[in-house]
Amino acid sequence: MCVTRFTNGTAFVFMTSGRLHGTCKDGSRDHDWNRSGTRRAITDAWKASGGGWTTSCSNQVNASVDSMIDATIKRIGYVSQVISILA
Repeated sequence: MCVTRFTNGTAFVFMTSGRLHGTCKDGSRDHDWNRSGTRRAITDAWKASGGGWTTSCSNQVNASVDSMIDATIKRIGYVSQVISILA
């Protein structure tokens, strides 16, 4: 999960979830993801902030999504609005 906070206080949460397998189980040990696209809200936040931003990323296994978002936002500072983008 990555959170990008613009200086106007708007934050965007980018995250994905999946299943990984260990040494003793069949299946992939990787969770690769790549998604592209556009969001008007990101363009608007960029313009409103004058281009200032901070990003923080983290990975966790068997984690609560809400607690992960809260912890990541605390690392990047004040946020007035959170917009989640699930990939």
